[in-house]
Amino acid sequence: MEPIDFSLISKKNKLELRIKNSSAVDMLVNKKFSLGPAGKRGNIELSFIDNKGVVHELSAKINYSKGTDSDLIVLSPNESIEKEIDHNELIRYYNLDSGHYTVKGIYKNSFGEDKGAYTGKINSSPITIEIKHNDFFK
Repeated sequence: MEPIDFSLISKKNKLELRIKNSSAVDMLVNKKFSLGPAGKRGNIELSFIDNKGVVHELSAKINYSKGTDSDLIVLSPNESIEKEIDHNELIRYYNLDSGHYTVKGIYKNSFGEDKGAYTGKINSSPITIEIKHNDFFK
């Protein structure tokens, strides 16, 4: 079992990303939540699978900065940090149409190993969300 959990939570017009310390000791983790395409920079990979089986991956170009010490945070046992991403951003970043999607996520970190930060890769359990283009105007 990994010392941290990565989960996705569907909320009204938002997708929440959560990192939780599931170990019995304090854990140093990267809290940056930077989105990135599969196999590239960024410590969060998301993929959206539509009802036809088409996988939508990050299509936006994102400028990445190098990790800094301020990106690291200590989580006590059972403590978590979250980031919410508005559906409007998901529509733009992943070129999504209205519909239901299965969302899969990966948290990966290679920054801060020299400081004792968790480094590794954790898959979330898949969830289903509904995207509505009229959410864009709310």
